[in-house]
Amino acid sequence: MQSKIQNPKSKIQNPPFEVLVIGGGLIGSAALRHLSEAGVRAGLMGPGEPEDWARHDGVFASHYDEGRITRSLDKDAVWGRLAQRSIARYRSIEAASGIRFYEPRGFLHLGPSPPSPAVRLARAEVVGKQLGVRFERLDDAVLRRRFPYLHIPPGTAGLYQPDDAGCINPRALAQAQQAAARALGAVVIHDTALSTHRAGDLIEVRTRSGDAYRCRKLLVATGAFTNHFDLLDRPVALDVKAETVWLGRVSPAEAQRLRGMPSIWYDFEDHPVFPYAYILPPIRYPDGHTYLKIGVDRDPDAEKTSLAEIIAFFQSGGHVGRGEELRALLQSIFPTLLLDQGLTKPCILSYTPQNYPMVDAVGASGVFVAVGGCGGSAKSSDEIGRMAALLAQHGTWTHDLDAALFRVE
Repeated sequence: MQSKIQNPKSKIQNPPFEVLVIGGGLIGSAALRHLSEAGVRAGLMGPGEPEDWARHDGVFASHYDEGRITRSLDKDAVWGRLAQRSIARYRSIEAASGIRFYEPRGFLHLGPSPPSPAVRLARAEVVGKQLGVRFERLDDAVLRRRFPYLHIPPGTAGLYQPDDAGCINPRALAQAQQAAARALGAVVIHDTALSTHRAGDLIEVRTRSGDAYRCRKLLVATGAFTNHFDLLDRPVALDVKAETVWLGRVSPAEAQRLRGMPSIWYDFEDHPVFPYAYILPPIRYPDGHTYLKIGVDRDPDAEKTSLAEIIAFFQSGGHVGRGEELRALLQSIFPTLLLDQGLTKPCILSYTPQNYPMVDAVGASGVFVAVGGCGGSAKSSDEIGRMAALLAQHGTWTHDLDAALFRVE
């Protein structure tokens, strides 16, 4: 274990859970709800959101934010199907929890035309047809008429998905999943898991606060922190990368002008720095201001290999220089946009060798993982959580997608 956190003498909590989920992010929270709906005695362990990021020296999570793009129009059919199934359940999760997290604002994918088969736009069009997604293909003239606030170079094409797409609030989605699960009898424990070990036919989880919890099966959904605590018998193949996003603050008048704006993915042909960018429409944040969010997934100094590096990046608030580059990029895409000011936010992404989440058994009997969002799991997290819940519940693969895609490496 690479953490400096000390584990005081434990006191055992009883009775044991049938399944204990470690990790209160989007995938772990979804798994908890699906386990609870199946009648499994389940618990979830994860710390709450830190009040002071600059001083917090424990576990963070990237879902502490207000905006993620959601859509099923994807360049990859597996990711598209995972999203499609998750999106279909958004409203029922909201109804069960009383927490709203989904804004159906549509999705626009922009890129050069004609694209080569390797370009995201071309692949997304093929996958969209394969999955039966309703979308329109728009040329540059139509794009300028429909989205007059965007800079649309000659030769640009767009795929527009008007339905079952837009943005989700990831912080609220995790809260909704947990609330729905608690209503079904699940237990949520606000603590940090430090280590696990076998205790007879049970698994014991020891925590930062000094408690211990026992379970028959363990599901580890701890994202970028997975290999930095003694939770598994061996590390799993996660490539942990840093991302800085930039939030551009807009006035109420600007937010009203952009009220019909969809979520956007923009592929660039000749940009000197960025191959693409994603942009979310005006979203109100907890500070009371409204922001447009722009990101590109990876920073120049992206790899984070130690726990100390991950924590330090979250504490830093993100890469300021990258934030300035993102501001300039946003202004070039929205030439008439009036920005008040902006701020950077840090995010940590975990990638797997196959670029799909690893949902599999690991090591000792009854231990499973659901890790590796690969930069795009928020929209698909409910189906990934269902996949993990099925595995933990039955102890064997019962999901209809190919298990080989999600194996641990």
